[in-house]
Amino acid sequence: MFDRIDEECRRARTVVWPPIVLALREEMVALYWSPARPTIRDSCDFFYARLRKNEQRLPRSEVEMLMRPSKRTLTRWLRTAENFEAFTARYVRRMARRRFGANPGPAAPP
Repeated sequence: MFDRIDEECRRARTVVWPPIVLALREEMVALYWSPARPTIRDSCDFFYARLRKNEQRLPRSEVEMLMRPSKRTLTRWLRTAENFEAFTARYVRRMARRRFGANPGPAAPP
């Protein structure tokens, strides 16, 4: 019984975002991990401004159905997009190696 309820709860939390939101997510992630180094708040503001601009182009019925991701969701998207190349572009290679363990150091003698 509890397995079925648990499965239903997991499915209910999954959100399928519209293509407009997914395209803006990619732009926001690219902006955040760029060498310009904007803050998370700046990236979220960029996302919401672009979303408002796109909402103005859509018919009213579609705008009412369009879900706006929360700031927590946007932050989660930015954090999950972190990888070695993006971290290197935003910061320096030495910090990326330290964070991702790409350069463990000299091998220990046998």
